[in-house]
Amino acid sequence: MRAWLRRGAAAASLASERSDLWPAGSLAWLAYLGWLPLLLAVAPPQAPDVAQLAVQLGSSGSFPLNVVALCVAAVAVIMLLCLLAALAEVALLRRLPAGRAGEDLDHGLTQPTLMALAVILLAAIPVLIAGAWLALSAADVAPVVYGEPGSAATLPARLAGRLLAQLVAVSLATFAAQAIGGLALRRAILEPGGGPGSSIVAAVAGIGRRPARWVGVAAVGWVTDALALVGSWGLLRVLWRPIGESLGPGLLGSPPALVLLVGFVAIWLSLLLVAGALRAFVSAWWLAEWRSTDDA
Repeated sequence: MRAWLRRGAAAASLASERSDLWPAGSLAWLAYLGWLPLLLAVAPPQAPDVAQLAVQLGSSGSFPLNVVALCVAAVAVIMLLCLLAALAEVALLRRLPAGRAGEDLDHGLTQPTLMALAVILLAAIPVLIAGAWLALSAADVAPVVYGEPGSAATLPARLAGRLLAQLVAVSLATFAAQAIGGLALRRAILEPGGGPGSSIVAAVAGIGRRPARWVGVAAVGWVTDALALVGSWGLLRVLWRPIGESLGPGLLGSPPALVLLVGFVAIWLSLLLVAGALRAFVSAWWLAEWRSTDDA
């Protein structure tokens, strides 16, 4: 336990001293959840709007082709985000002290990025299955919950109560994917001759042999993600409230409004850098755990 904590402290020290790691960490965070606080602060989705969109999709003459097109667009965006996350993780590994195995990353970004993308997609299969279960269940339950008596403000809470099992399944699948993918990604990139499938199998076996250390790092990653997500959303929401209330027709081009918007964007970028430092810390800890296992 002490050795595990020492490696975590060393990773935190490394991430705090190496500011060159923060941009890559910020890109990884932006592709993962960094876009969500900005969306929830500036344009949070409203239950009536979502319901109206569902009605329009179902009553359209192009149904179900419009739903298929929407799903294809969503898959394309998810693939792009996964690719950006893979590129950011490879960029972090290139800058972290990876030892002798890290020399393989000096030959380019394309091959290790594609390898990382394959690992991310394979590790995300349980999340996709749980997410599909959640989406199908929501499609069945949402019309019933929407028709029940109650205010629109309580609609998300009532819907979440009906989908509690599915939400728990998605959370557990996401946690397992991060634990397995965090180890498998480093094995696939840093171990010569390792493929994405064999890296996933080796990661599952490694977690089975020593679950506490790997689950612990994944749990720390979840805590840092939660702090970055909630902290960013809370600050951006407070900052955007007066800006959103003051914006009106013709005011967007006024100097005071532009100054406020520039300041808001600057603060959001600063929050991305802070979250990037946290991502660099977690990535350095994953690498330290992998190297300690390799050396043992």
